[in-house]
Amino acid sequence: MKRNVTKKMIAALALGFMVMPCVQAEEDKSFEFDPMIVTALRGESKELDTPANVTVKSGDELRATGAKTVIDALQFVEGINIYSQNPYGQSAGRMSSELVMRGIKKGTLIMVDGAPINMNGMFQLDNILLENVEKIEVVRGPGSVMYGSDAFGGVINIMTKKQVNNSITVSTGNKGQQNYNLNFQSGKLAFSSSFVDTGEVNNLTKTVDSNPAKSTYDNFLGGEKQSFNATYQFNDKMTLYYTHTEDELNKERRSLMTKKVTSLYNDQENLDRINFQYNDKDWKAMLYGSFRDLDYTTKTVSTGAYASNINLKSSKYGLDANKSWDDQQIHYLAGITLEQEKYKTIDFVKPENSKGTYERTVTSLYTQGTKDFNENKKLILGLRGQHARTESGDEYNQFLPQIQYNQKLRQDSSWFVNVGKAFRLPTLTELHTGTTSNFTSNSNLKPESGWTYETGWKKESQIGTLKTTIFMMNIDNHIDTDSSKMFQNFSKFKNEGIEVSWQQRLSDKYSYTVGGVYGNPREKDATGEWIRAYSRIQGNLTLRYTLDKLTANLAANYTADRSNKALNALPVSLMVNYQLKPETAVFATIRNVLNRNDVTTNSSSYYYAAPRTVEFGVKHSF
Repeated sequence: MKRNVTKKMIAALALGFMVMPCVQAEEDKSFEFDPMIVTALRGESKELDTPANVTVKSGDELRATGAKTVIDALQFVEGINIYSQNPYGQSAGRMSSELVMRGIKKGTLIMVDGAPINMNGMFQLDNILLENVEKIEVVRGPGSVMYGSDAFGGVINIMTKKQVNNSITVSTGNKGQQNYNLNFQSGKLAFSSSFVDTGEVNNLTKTVDSNPAKSTYDNFLGGEKQSFNATYQFNDKMTLYYTHTEDELNKERRSLMTKKVTSLYNDQENLDRINFQYNDKDWKAMLYGSFRDLDYTTKTVSTGAYASNINLKSSKYGLDANKSWDDQQIHYLAGITLEQEKYKTIDFVKPENSKGTYERTVTSLYTQGTKDFNENKKLILGLRGQHARTESGDEYNQFLPQIQYNQKLRQDSSWFVNVGKAFRLPTLTELHTGTTSNFTSNSNLKPESGWTYETGWKKESQIGTLKTTIFMMNIDNHIDTDSSKMFQNFSKFKNEGIEVSWQQRLSDKYSYTVGGVYGNPREKDATGEWIRAYSRIQGNLTLRYTLDKLTANLAANYTADRSNKALNALPVSLMVNYQLKPETAVFATIRNVLNRNDVTTNSSSYYYAAPRTVEFGVKHSF
């Protein structure tokens, strides 16, 4: 009965999507051409003047996917693959959802308002709610010269709102979904608060063993997220950002043979982020910090005892300051970054396994010079020197160069070349504690480092934008686990591929974006053999229809030729919004429209996407 009702609702929404042309037209504002970009060069530059493959997504575009969090929405951005052990990209325990660009694990630097949030290879993007996002810039290619460790595949900068419209949003759906959000602006203070209940999902994963008694499956019993965000603008130059989130997740594991519960899992997390910025014409400075406190437990049902009960604390805080100036047709930028990371675990079941506190201090100097030969030709040279030191006295030094060239072929097209070196420091968990009890740390790890070579072409017109990039990556000392599950430096990671995207406004009602990546990511395993890393084919499609009071968005992501021998994945989301009054809108969202049992992980254990869900809501502005 419920299944038939769901099918009827989907059919009604799809019919509405097709017959909407009978309504009076309004211009589609889903994307802009030649947008201003700030992340790629640490300063404002137009798309055609930027020597990198960049995607800019507004908060409205991301929310139109029907997602609630950043990690869930980014799966619909071209060139990004998301892997998770929980529905909707949620993290659990020490396991963070993976975000992969250009096929390399832990190769993407994540920033919020310019401040890096990667901690021990994790970034908790499921704790950043889209309601607070102004826009996201995705910069592909080497970013370590400007931003330091982790930026092999690229840099993602999530920019939050400085000002909000007073509003309240309420929604509910099947499987127990609930969402409540309040935005409030008072003078210079922007405030928002959210509560999200993601509901329940059965048969999340199956682990099949040769011994039937050991085969299991998991049920997701629910996840709750509470978020508080505040932004205060002292003046045009100084801004303070603060975020606090609380997160709880519950799962149960059942025997595939007896159907009885064998284990219960509970994860509770508190996360705080603070960022104070000063931006003048020539000077920029930022004080930032991220602080994570996590408790995760596993209880054995038959005995009632804890199989694991661990508290994990990690933090990352720092200072970044830079100055820019012009001298004889050359624009200079010079800066310094001081940063400290800390990590420790307390094991209440086996106190002897408690670890920490481990620390690392990083000092970096970076500089960039931009030479404009004329209004159409630009050459950019960048350098970074970085020194890292752990509490045990281990030191890591890196010297990173980068050269970029951009040439406008005409006013509507440009060509660029980008050659740069990137690196990743071993995480504190890889050096000292592993990632779970099944993995072993290795204090002798060296940093990953290597070169990326890429060239691209961009063309804009009145109706659309086309971007094409060809790239090649070659990384030494690649870090992964061997057959004994110890972290090791393997000799190589390589990838060559092509990225293409095209966005077009077909009319004042219809627009779409389509993109894809074809690559060959591979790494050497413990035996010296080359093996596939992640998928070779990935594509995205977003369709948007805007007409008077009604807007509809269809988003799809396709992943094929996967390394874990999983079947091709095709998540599809549909969201329809109708403006009842200037201050009130109603919306409906269908996630996993095709109700596919897609695999969401890149491992031998298959974790599955949540089944089709339907949600209805209302947003009222005041």
